[in-house]
Amino acid sequence: MTRLLRPHIGLDIKLLVCMRMLGSQDPPDLLLRIKKKRARGQFHKLYLGLIAMAHGCDVSDLRLDHDPALGARRKIYRDGVHVDYDPPANDPEHLIYRPHSPEFDGSHLVKTNVRGEHGQHPDRVLIKKNRRLEQKEAEREGRAPARKPKFKHKIPQRNKPWPKRPFPKRPR
Repeated sequence: MTRLLRPHIGLDIKLLVCMRMLGSQDPPDLLLRIKKKRARGQFHKLYLGLIAMAHGCDVSDLRLDHDPALGARRKIYRDGVHVDYDPPANDPEHLIYRPHSPEFDGSHLVKTNVRGEHGQHPDRVLIKKNRRLEQKEAEREGRAPARKPKFKHKIPQRNKPWPKRPFPKRPR
């Protein structure tokens, strides 16, 4: 089965994430009812600046992070086809802005590759673990595994012996 493509995260969802992170008292409908996308973009830039100041980084360092990672979420299948995640991929309650560089506390790179939040495994390890469990479950049910391994171990070839001395001379 193929992997579900990561859906586009719209400006409205990004605004809701910023408002949730800042604890904004504005009702979410107020900003979403603004018809002009340019005005919503200005609010988004303002909110990103406030989040960057709270983290002590630049706005360009901020990345939108799925928490938990998409690969670690429960998958929803219909007729054997992967159609969605639980919680959904673009749920504003499960998205968070994080600084990207490892020098900042709670950075996106550290959470993904080194260690997760609160000392748990990093996202890449959780994704591998879920994939391994899905393959075992597929084998138990008698269906083909979701993904075949990329590389199969090759049978080692018998090495040719080194030529005996004297080595052949190169033509000049």
